[in-house]
Amino acid sequence: MDRGSDRSGRRRRDWRGAALAGGMGLLAACERGPQSALHPGGRNAEAILDLTLILVAGGGVIFLFVMALAGYAVIARPERFPGTRAWVIGGGIVFPIVTLTALQVYEFAVARQLSDTGGVEPLRVEVTGHMWWWEVRYPGDGGEGEPLRTANRLVIPAGRPVEVVVTAADVIHSFWVPSLAGKIDMIPGHENRLILVGERPGTYRGQCAEYCGAQHALMAFDVVVEPPDRFEEWLAAERRPAAEPAGPQQSTGRDAFLRAGCGSCHTV
Repeated sequence: MDRGSDRSGRRRRDWRGAALAGGMGLLAACERGPQSALHPGGRNAEAILDLTLILVAGGGVIFLFVMALAGYAVIARPERFPGTRAWVIGGGIVFPIVTLTALQVYEFAVARQLSDTGGVEPLRVEVTGHMWWWEVRYPGDGGEGEPLRTANRLVIPAGRPVEVVVTAADVIHSFWVPSLAGKIDMIPGHENRLILVGERPGTYRGQCAEYCGAQHALMAFDVVVEPPDRFEEWLAAERRPAAEPAGPQQSTGRDAFLRAGCGSCHTV
């Protein structure tokens, strides 16, 4: 084998390796996981995914058509384009107005669907964004008593709409659970509302989607979707008073923790 053919073989191997690496990268980018908009866990996330696919597919088709038309315009003779004014009016005015209007009407319909609870009384949960953690408050039992508070973990019943009332305690944050719903801003002194519906039990990851300072990348939380009976059991268990230490060793540990001020660092 001569040197020219050897170099050609190496180039082919390099090209195949690059193509394989690129394909693996695309597959990795499309991987489904607990924080993937491509893996919906409820009807609202499915509606957003459908809207996204329609917009991407429609935009791709229009882009290819425009590029093909531009390429033809470059290589074709001017006399092959009779009625240039009709092309400008039809393709530059009429087509965009009709297409964008239809898409806007569809988007409005999806937006109404995202706020629809289907006549079911939603569970109200209040979420406050802090630098850099999440405070979750459930209403008092039967609307009375102290609310239940958790941190960085939102537990909801499967199949029941949840009205998440969001605000911020310091700077602007953004509440986003890609697998369950869209994102919504959390603004200090202002309340926004988002309907969250989890239909498939499991754990989904949420993230702050608005840069909020040095630890923004670590400001994540979990949304646990439980069957309705297990959710009620969890809610009742969380409302009970904190369990007392089971033995003298645990009592000594608790007293040392409180006496030494460990809570100043070991806290949210």
